Amino acid sequence: MVFRASTVLIGIALACFSSAQVLFSDNFDGYATGSLLNSHSPWDSTGSPNYTISTDEALSGTKSAKVVGQGVTGSTDFAWINLNGGNDFSFSASQAQLTGSVSVWLNGGLQPTDWVGVAVFDSSVDRLAGIRFNGSGALQFWNGAGWSANTQIVAPMTEWVSLKIDAISSSATSGYFRYSVNDLRFDQYQVNYASGFAVSDFDLYQFGNATGYFDNYQVKAVPEPATLTALGLALAAFRRRKRN
Repeated sequence: MVFRASTVLIGIALACFSSAQVLFSDNFDGYATGSLLNSHSPWDSTGSPNYTISTDEALSGTKSAKVVGQGVTGSTDFAWINLNGGNDFSFSASQAQLTGSVSVWLNGGLQPTDWVGVAVFDSSVDRLAGIRFNGSGALQFWNGAGWSANTQIVAPMTEWVSLKIDAISSSATSGYFRYSVNDLRFDQYQVNYASGFAVSDFDLYQFGNATGYFDNYQVKAVPEPATLTALGLALAAFRRRKRN
């Protein structure tokens, strides 16, 4: 009985440890329809006013964040939360990786110059990483200096596309960004930073005259593999002691 109770307690502790790694999650259902996204904390109030809460499309629940481009050549709209009060996030062994993900719906009938996606910035507002796709379904990835050439079509428009960026630290100042689209990894576009590796926020992104929707936005911290291994070994040792 003691063993079983202890095992249950460990399971609960590990579950709490895992769930505590979610830094922010939003499906936008808690906001009034038609309201500005930047009016809702913790979304930054200086983000673009072109993001509103909509019931037009939704992946989960009934609402999403809608962005409508203003038709200005080269215009870009961002919306973001500050993960660490506007400061760069501090990586550690227990939080060695940040993963930002969001699902995006892009209206059909748009031009190849109209893009939606997600971007990563540091506190100096330097863009470090990003994924975007356009009205033709072509993908581009931020390579540290600019957008890559178009790669494969992701999906017909008017379908939800899942975008994910992993920010993985190698040290306090170095690391790399890894890209995934619809759970397919694109390692050939990985961005490496030998220094100056930092993350302040994961942004919703619109360029040109796109109309798009964002749902199931989430940022979570992931422990380094060594930390998870140590937890597993500790649990195994605990079980051996109980059996003995």
